[in-house]
Amino acid sequence: SLRQDPDVVLIGEMRDLETISAAIAFAETGHLVLATLHTNSAVITLPRMLDLEVDPNVLAASMGGLMAQRLVRRLCSHCRVPVPITHEVASIITKKGVPHEAVNAITHTYTHNHHGCEHCKAGWSGRTAIFELILPSPEVRLAIEEADTKGFASAARMQPQYRTLEHDAMLKVIDGVTSLGEALAVTGSTLI
Repeated sequence: SLRQDPDVVLIGEMRDLETISAAIAFAETGHLVLATLHTNSAVITLPRMLDLEVDPNVLAASMGGLMAQRLVRRLCSHCRVPVPITHEVASIITKKGVPHEAVNAITHTYTHNHHGCEHCKAGWSGRTAIFELILPSPEVRLAIEEADTKGFASAARMQPQYRTLEHDAMLKVIDGVTSLGEALAVTGSTLI
């Protein structure tokens, strides 16, 4: 592949050390490498890579960022049904990381219209992504080099763009993009 001088290398899934080593070799030669690794969140990536016996120093030097993503169904903007926000719902949303001020600024969330309309199917119209992004800051790289999974999670939380998948999903709920039930189901969250 390197002889073909690609700008971007896409690796479908990194399941073993051999595949990960190839991805790192591409990255070390200046190529943009996009690869998938099955984990529940971006923060879990470091422990997973360490379990696969990746050299932490090499990983820290070659990593350009980590992103976890999932798709949530979008509510139909034509027929979504408003639901008054209760104290319990507000509590769920704030426990997932959304500031109280943002939750207090809304009076309702939305759910899908089971009957739908001419613009949707049963109240749903497509999907949108929720994200968790960790950038390679000096603190993140140091935690990776030291194979410090707790320090890695802490360094991720310090980043201004960082939010968990649950947090990002709840932002979509308060924006009326998806329902609370859909956000909780997709992220595997509980009502507490």
